[in-house]
Amino acid sequence: MNTIKKIFNNEVDEVVHHKFTRYGKGEFERFLIKVKKGKSLQLNTSWDWSNDLFELVAFNVSEDVDLSGKVIAGRDFESELSLEPVKYSKRGKLYTAEFKCKASPSQLQELYEKFKLNFILLKVKSSSFKLSCGSSLPKPGGEIKDNFCKATLPLDLLDEFVWESSDFKVATIVHKFKIEDIVIPDEYKNDPAMARLKGKRVGTLTRSLDLDGKESSEDIRVEL
Repeated sequence: MNTIKKIFNNEVDEVVHHKFTRYGKGEFERFLIKVKKGKSLQLNTSWDWSNDLFELVAFNVSEDVDLSGKVIAGRDFESELSLEPVKYSKRGKLYTAEFKCKASPSQLQELYEKFKLNFILLKVKSSSFKLSCGSSLPKPGGEIKDNFCKATLPLDLLDEFVWESSDFKVATIVHKFKIEDIVIPDEYKNDPAMARLKGKRVGTLTRSLDLDGKESSEDIRVEL
């Protein structure tokens, strides 16, 4: 289940919480997605969907895939890899593994579980799944665009992204987070680094939809 669906289902977990640890108070437009529905789903999304899309492919594909692209993390993780990278490097505080190989569904799932709190910028190709993500992280604070990730998925996964209706050809959805407060546990109030990691962001999430030109929105309270 992806980040947005977890939030709407009130199932915020460690992975969802981690995605928002860099957020302060304010308003943020995130998780932009465009869905075209035909014989399959054609997705164009902003960068923050990359891990969610990889997870969806990893746990639904049933055959070996062609895998390429990068995993980026703020720790030295070379010894954790079961797939052989074609290149492993460090730049600043970030370590990067680059892949170009065949991978089984179980190997994809292992990659996701090990690096779900990091940056998974991978391309996957099989007979029924295609995923392509940008090769470098966008600059913080920039305008979100729907051209960082592209995916082709089976139609039966539509409900992962658009659960309000299946009667459309093109859906565009964007999510605006309004963080009003950050609730910090008492034991971390004098530790800025841990306060950022452990604090819960409280506010509202507005989900704005355009289904073939018909616009609607939904607001919910969130604690992330």
